[in-house]
Amino acid sequence: MTHKWFTQKKNKINGPYNLNQIEALIENSQDDILIWGQGMAEWLTPNDWKVFLSEKQKVNDSQREIPSWKFRINDTESQDLTFKELINELKKQKEFDLIYFKNKEQPKWTSIFSSVVIADELGITRRNTPRVPILGFFDGERVDTHVPVKAKVITISEGGIGLTDAVGFSQGIYIKGLIKSPNLNSDIHVHAAVVYMGNDNYVGLKFTSISPEAKSQIIEYVNKFSDDKS
Repeated sequence: MTHKWFTQKKNKINGPYNLNQIEALIENSQDDILIWGQGMAEWLTPNDWKVFLSEKQKVNDSQREIPSWKFRINDTESQDLTFKELINELKKQKEFDLIYFKNKEQPKWTSIFSSVVIADELGITRRNTPRVPILGFFDGERVDTHVPVKAKVITISEGGIGLTDAVGFSQGIYIKGLIKSPNLNSDIHVHAAVVYMGNDNYVGLKFTSISPEAKSQIIEYVNKFSDDKS
């Protein structure tokens, strides 16, 4: 797959760049930049980005042809699949939050978002509500108990946000609060439901109420990462 890469420096986003252009930026000692491409959960430093590329190479061509992959949706489990068959089946799905996979190297059921290679392959298919990285924080409370909830915001789409370092969250609760980020023009007030909690400390929220103005602001930010961006 041909990747398109974006950089962030002092909260300003530039790109897309090809691989050679990104490597040239790193070679020119721009250590203060952060890098993102489809399939990545968050912005990475140049060194962490190189590790990301290395991780992708671990699933080589021979491994992809071995029917050792399975995925599960709710209680329904697939048969053994090759990597190509797995991706073809997953591309038929509209929602990915509750889909898990396993293989010989990863024998326990794991969120597909935790796999670099799977997320990379599926990243180009999520056209309706594409997820992009963001640097920010969520500060709010549970709707039922008013207990404070706080987290770092690492991904955003017009439909929801992805969190890490989350405090006070649990599956199925409803929350309200502010998304604060230097990448956005202003703070955004939302109501949301916790729809996913992963073993890797990733928490997925789905917006249940958001103003048209706030949604437009998110869409404007997400569009900065469009494949059609020139």
